Amino acid sequence: MPNYLHRTSKQYLTSRSPADLDEQEANYIQDPDLTAVVGFQSIYWTITGDIVTLMTQGERDAVDAVILADQITDEKTQAEAIHDLTSADSRALRSIVLLLVDELNSLRTQWRDFQTAVASSSNLAALKTEVAAMPTLNDRTYQQARTAIGNKIQGE
Repeated sequence: MPNYLHRTSKQYLTSRSPADLDEQEANYIQDPDLTAVVGFQSIYWTITGDIVTLMTQGERDAVDAVILADQITDEKTQAEAIHDLTSADSRALRSIVLLLVDELNSLRTQWRDFQTAVASSSNLAALKTEVAAMPTLNDRTYQQARTAIGNKIQGE
């Protein structure tokens, strides 16, 4: 069975029946001579009629420059998307972080109050009384967290 090279995608198909081709056989070169392009990626191939040749070094450099420019553009776009605080996802993430900061600060406040109580107590009984008077930090529920995040989003 013959081998085929797609004229546009440059996909190389080995041992295929013409009936197995995805498109019309005219879109393929049957049994192409690839000796001129051995060792090079198909992005550097030029197809003229049924002849496959290698681009010049200048043309290959131009292809590489376009690929590099596209990669840089993609990376910049991704970086901008991450830092875009106007998008809904970013607002939600920012709100979650703000809620975590609030919760951690609440724990820090209670810890400082505890340290102050320990430092100022003259005896164990007084310390027990001061600690018992501190507010209790109840566990948060999922619904409370959702509500708090929603409030943070609306507050921006």
